[in-house]
Amino acid sequence: MSVILWKEIHNGCDGDSESGKSRTVRRYSKLFRATTNNNYDDALVVKSYAECPRVGSRYPSDMGAWCRRVSAVNASFSKVVWTVTANYSSEFEIAENPLSDPADIDWDATSYQRPYFEDIDGKVILNTAGDYPDPPLEGDDARWVVNVRKNLPFVPTWVLTYKNSVNSAAFVLDGVPIAERQAKLSSIKISTTQERNDVRFRVVSFAFHIQDYGQTWDKRWLNQGMYCVDPDDDTLRSRCKDKNGAFLTSPALLDEDGYQITDPSPETAYINTHKIYKEKDFSALPIT
Repeated sequence: MSVILWKEIHNGCDGDSESGKSRTVRRYSKLFRATTNNNYDDALVVKSYAECPRVGSRYPSDMGAWCRRVSAVNASFSKVVWTVTANYSSEFEIAENPLSDPADIDWDATSYQRPYFEDIDGKVILNTAGDYPDPPLEGDDARWVVNVRKNLPFVPTWVLTYKNSVNSAAFVLDGVPIAERQAKLSSIKISTTQERNDVRFRVVSFAFHIQDYGQTWDKRWLNQGMYCVDPDDDTLRSRCKDKNGAFLTSPALLDEDGYQITDPSPETAYINTHKIYKEKDFSALPIT
């Protein structure tokens, strides 16, 4: 069971261009007539023929357009005669082997509410009496979310360790340099098994949340508490007191060493910084 005659139908070729908001997309189609040697041959036999275009192959006269779809339709007058149509487009790159496709990447900004402990000058936010707002001030913020989709041959074992991790070292994402601990891999999605040209694959999607330059995913919070390092014995803890020696009923600001700040101000208040996310090598991820 095989194709014994293959011929391009020259008057079936066509092409057009469509101008969109971002670029012009070129589209083409080519028609062929195939004849098989068995009445029971199906479309798979026809499309498997060596000269039949394959999804991901390039248009002969436009190397920036790739075959998107190949269809084979049996002629109404004969069980062995088929019309094959190959459609091409320059909209995005696609390879014959789906595992060779480049990563598909898009950027989006997401907004959210968060507490603010410092102002834009890096000064701790306190009132004029030196007290901090409780609860902290909240305001709008936004960060970039970079979505990356890549074809992989199977579910990679590393997906179990990379979820909700930050980058341990600088790496490049879609041509943009990302500093250490500036990105967090917030989610990983894996599609069902797909197939192209007899090659099975899974589409693995990554969502990277990116902080601004100079910021990391280290957590920062105002250093405060009901207890402090005892001013008379630094091996002990004692209740924080007001200027009259009475125990405080709300947390007091503490300095870097854990001592109570008796005269708090934006300059003397201290911000704690902690690493709470595991760190992984993002340069090892399939994101290109």
